[in-house]
Amino acid sequence: MAAITKETGGNPFFVHEVILHLIEEGRARNQDGRWVVDRVETLGIPEGVREVIGRRLARLSAEANRLLGVAAAFDAGFDLTDTAVLAGLDENAALDAIDEALAARVVRAGDGLDRYVFEHALFRHTLWTELNPSRQVRLHRAIAEQLEKRCAHDPNPEQAIVLARHYYHSAALPGAERGVGYALLAAEHASARFAPAEEQHAISIALELLADSDDRAAALFERAARAAIRAGDRDGAVAHARQAIDAAARTDGSRAACVLATRLGRYSDKVDLNSGWSFGRLAEPYREALDPTGAEAVQLLAWDIEHSEFGDPDNPGIAVDSPARHQLQELASRLEPGQRPTTYLHPSAAAVLADYRQGRHSLALRLSFEGPGLYREAALEVRKQIDQVDRAGLVSMAVFMRGALGRLHLVLGELDAAAELQAEGEELMPRVEPGSNAANHFEGLAQARSWFVEDDIAPICPSVDDIEHLAAREDSRWLSGDMRLLRGYCLTALGDHEAGMFEVSKNLVVIERAHVGALNSLAAIHLAIQASWITDRAEHSPLLEHHLHAKVLEPDFCRLDTDGRWDAAVLCALSGRPDEARVWFQRAHDRLTDQEAILLLPYVCCDEALMEARLGPGGNRDNGRRRLDHAREWVERIGLAKLLPRIDGVAAQLSK
Repeated sequence: MAAITKETGGNPFFVHEVILHLIEEGRARNQDGRWVVDRVETLGIPEGVREVIGRRLARLSAEANRLLGVAAAFDAGFDLTDTAVLAGLDENAALDAIDEALAARVVRAGDGLDRYVFEHALFRHTLWTELNPSRQVRLHRAIAEQLEKRCAHDPNPEQAIVLARHYYHSAALPGAERGVGYALLAAEHASARFAPAEEQHAISIALELLADSDDRAAALFERAARAAIRAGDRDGAVAHARQAIDAAARTDGSRAACVLATRLGRYSDKVDLNSGWSFGRLAEPYREALDPTGAEAVQLLAWDIEHSEFGDPDNPGIAVDSPARHQLQELASRLEPGQRPTTYLHPSAAAVLADYRQGRHSLALRLSFEGPGLYREAALEVRKQIDQVDRAGLVSMAVFMRGALGRLHLVLGELDAAAELQAEGEELMPRVEPGSNAANHFEGLAQARSWFVEDDIAPICPSVDDIEHLAAREDSRWLSGDMRLLRGYCLTALGDHEAGMFEVSKNLVVIERAHVGALNSLAAIHLAIQASWITDRAEHSPLLEHHLHAKVLEPDFCRLDTDGRWDAAVLCALSGRPDEARVWFQRAHDRLTDQEAILLLPYVCCDEALMEARLGPGGNRDNGRRRLDHAREWVERIGLAKLLPRIDGVAAQLSK
């Protein structure tokens, strides 16, 4: 509706006529109770509107109509001097003509001397459609040449894109390649302003105007692909990348094409997780030229596996343990750390740390998400990376990393810093594709605040219930298994124990099939264990304990909002082994203290006290009370007032 109002200037009659026209043309449809409208910019002019506008224009002089006919070729306002020259009017005639148009409310004054804009786009559309295509093309070229004269072939960036567009619209005439330089100047300006969509548009114009023999095409297609990646235009990026890769194959051979495909795919993975496979597939016709053990071939194999796994309807929603992945891991382990695939799964926390220490600072998030748990160090490095992606204009990654850093500050007990990052990310969110990995990950910060700071799981449930769209997206399937287990946990936490455990039981396959080091595998295991703990049900404990030891404790992985020793303690408690549980609880306390993960400590204290209460007369109530005292100390230190009712509830159980 906003677009229609803009096009019509809000005129009630025009709005009404345009909406009826769109409905009659089938371009406005009611879908699930919401009106969906096709591109309004190409709406066409309803006959009733055309008649009204025609009558108003007919009352103007021939000179005024001639001036306005030329002005209609400008997209965003027009300069009176340039328009008058092109219309063949002297200064006085042009001033008289613009006076008429102003009085008739066809145009209004714009910003700056001699600048005017149409009152609404329907006037411009009507005037433009009165010109036949041959006149339209020639008028565009005449405008380009007039603007060149005025700026002496040295335009500013704003003039450059206008020149490029007019050359583009007059490409049927000889000499259109003169617009290439203007388009590239506009692209440079857009890049400097971190406006990737505008940069992509300008480069696309340059590519359209290039002569067939121009050897800049391949580089420009690659640049257009990179701009489209940053702009979140996946389809446009792949289309440009295909052209660049095919051009590289023609000029430099098949291996060069594969190198370019992997370079673009890796770049895409940096901007938006798990998107590189779209570009890797473009190398398919050229892969025979690669050494199967080389970096490019291994990266392409990684994307093949990722695509086949997450395109598989039976995939549980996580990177699975399979012969293909074992082959990939073996090949990748032989490569230098910087050459390994973006989807490489480290076999242990020590391996993550070793690669990070060798200068792979891109692994900073792995220090905390399925890594060695160096939360403070990770926070400092992620802060640096946020500054870098902000400077580069990578909005999706800027949002993603603010969500990650916010969660790091949460677990470190720095609630104000986490709140600031959430506010920053929310300002950027309107510029991020809804439902993308970046958007989903950033929403995790709000969920974590609700979960740990507010001790309230209810706000998480609506987004968790809306889970099916993740399974339908190949770039998000890796997240869906973990989210289904989160849904089971939420149900148990809200008191629906049967429904929650049913959800957990049917999704244990996520844990069973997960590869060691798979993203979200630690969270999946933790959620299933916590749901079992809430319901005090031990039927899944043997399976969960096996996978906890094999995929968390033995490789020594940590995740910032869980702890494997905490989970081990809970499973021992569920299985009737309280002495072992106390040992694991103490190990959890020690490890979390070393990591400065103080947000989790009061929760661990509560669980140990709850174990003592559930043991009844056989429980160590003094130990339980001591742990609750510790929990209150942490709550006061961090500012977790909402956790006090939980502590008081466990204390009441201990007193029975």
